[in-house]
Amino acid sequence: MSATKAKSIKSRRPREGGDPVPLTTSEKSPDSRRRGNDDDRVGAAIRLVTDPTYDWTPTTFRAICLPTKQWNPSRDSRETFQYIDVSSVGRESYEVEGAETVDAKSAPSRARKIVRARDCIFATVRPRLLRVAHIGQAHDNQIASTAFCVLRANSEKVNSRFIYFLLRTSFVVDAIATHESGASYPAVSDSNVLDCEISLPSITEQEKIAAILWKLQRAIATQNRLIATTRDLKQSAMAHLFTHGLRGETLTTAEIGALPKSWSVKRLDACCDVVSSSMSYTELLETDATSNDGAVVVHGIKVSDMNLPGNELEIASANLTTRIEESIAKRKLTPPQTIVFPKRGAAIATNKKRL
Repeated sequence: MSATKAKSIKSRRPREGGDPVPLTTSEKSPDSRRRGNDDDRVGAAIRLVTDPTYDWTPTTFRAICLPTKQWNPSRDSRETFQYIDVSSVGRESYEVEGAETVDAKSAPSRARKIVRARDCIFATVRPRLLRVAHIGQAHDNQIASTAFCVLRANSEKVNSRFIYFLLRTSFVVDAIATHESGASYPAVSDSNVLDCEISLPSITEQEKIAAILWKLQRAIATQNRLIATTRDLKQSAMAHLFTHGLRGETLTTAEIGALPKSWSVKRLDACCDVVSSSMSYTELLETDATSNDGAVVVHGIKVSDMNLPGNELEIASANLTTRIEESIAKRKLTPPQTIVFPKRGAAIATNKKRL
């Protein structure tokens, strides 16, 4: 059961990346990823593969990174280049996915930071969104936005991929984000990133950790590509089945498009009950939970809850979960097997539906 302002339909029937970067000699390991979060997994993996008896050395990113340069159009003549904006970095893949080739003469004024292969970039705008990437050979000597802090590893002190994974850990991101300023456009400075205090193991230990995490990330990327392919196949199958059916019938043109000749067009409310809960999300939030025997578990659903792990098809969890009397739940909330979807604002365009 759920408390939601989303439009609901109850059926009357019973119950549906970036290029791997060649390692430099100093980075070769002898043993030569949906916020359950990747940053937490990285942190857990670091703790798992690190010898707990080894002493890590306190330092900062500034102390272990080399200076970087900004592109000066008057001195560095280019016809075109690949421009890496904040939106070019995938929030799930942590890779440069959509760099746009732009004409140097009409390039955005923020296109100023030169990146090289094995650099790490960290978006200083809304840092908690984790726009982090490790620059591959395909984007060597290209231009990134000034919204990124570029970290170029000093190979004598640190492994570049170790920096990359370290920048994705929650404790580093939280430390950097404490310096955020600006209510509507929170951001940090490059200095806030570079002066962040961290600890490093030996180069050998860094290489082992980075090698393990890189292999895990490649495996995750492969799995995600398979999932995306399967999702596309499903969409294609659905498009065919809902316009052609299963029996190869002759098609006829209806007001909603082509349909099998034996099919009829009906309004949705002719085959479903359109229902809404009479308890608001705020009211449920303020309702005291009960542990009585007659209590049932209910969810207060927001559009963002549809993105929680495990909620891809059915609502299995929500940020607001509580227990109330069953009689109240039956009277005020939408029942199980109800289809919910957004009905207000930009969320409508997401076309999200859940059972």
